[in-house]
Amino acid sequence: MRKLIIAMIVFGTATFLVGYLWVSSVASSFMTTNQRASKEAADLIEIQCPRETSLISRPWGKTGWSVLCARGGMPHGPWFAVEAGRLEARGAYADGSRCGSWQWLSPDGSVLKREILTACSDSEVIQGLARERKPDDSGV
Repeated sequence: MRKLIIAMIVFGTATFLVGYLWVSSVASSFMTTNQRASKEAADLIEIQCPRETSLISRPWGKTGWSVLCARGGMPHGPWFAVEAGRLEARGAYADGSRCGSWQWLSPDGSVLKREILTACSDSEVIQGLARERKPDDSGV
């Protein structure tokens, strides 16, 4: 009888541990490899946000992440998008509207597309964009 109780305890503990490990692996797999790489690269982007704004990092597109400054829930300041661990797009917002120069980048970092919009009304928006620090350099 004693051996049976010990066997049941061992079996129950082993079943619990296997279940716990399986649930942990499933939970970590919700984020794909590209999402994980994008999030890690986005976390390395340091930007100077305008006064009275906060830095936000959030999902972007299918597997990317964006890093932006926001005021009152609206984008205001520099904006960067990272996809598969590399910078894919950048620009700026002023009170929720895109402004200034926007760039979309190729995998090798060259500019694929550039769009010039109306000038940003807030000079701090432009200053923050100029002070971006990418993972591969020490800043501007």
